[in-house]
Amino acid sequence: SDSSYADLRQMTKQLYVIPFAEVILGLFIRLWGYAIFHVDIHDVSPREAADTLRAPVLIIHSRDDQVIPFDQALQLEEALQENARAEFWFYEGLPHVASSPEYEERVRDFFALSL
Repeated sequence: SDSSYADLRQMTKQLYVIPFAEVILGLFIRLWGYAIFHVDIHDVSPREAADTLRAPVLIIHSRDDQVIPFDQALQLEEALQENARAEFWFYEGLPHVASSPEYEERVRDFFALSL
């Protein structure tokens, strides 16, 4: 997963720091989630789902990600500590979901070993 969030509700609180924006935009996102996906964003938490996940997982996240706060990746790392098949690559110098030759090589190697 590239630039994953650990908990959608928590992430919206981190992103919308303008007074009342959290409430207004959070409500809009919650209604949108219901209308389009029939899902409550309060129930979307990869961090909580990670407790029972035993499949191979690759978490890739840039410390310089300007969209998804890096602490979200650290929360996933902590939640997946019991999963021996979880791998993490935290890097610097690239923005949100950017690629590099090393990035592509790591993803290729992960799939070659995991599939």
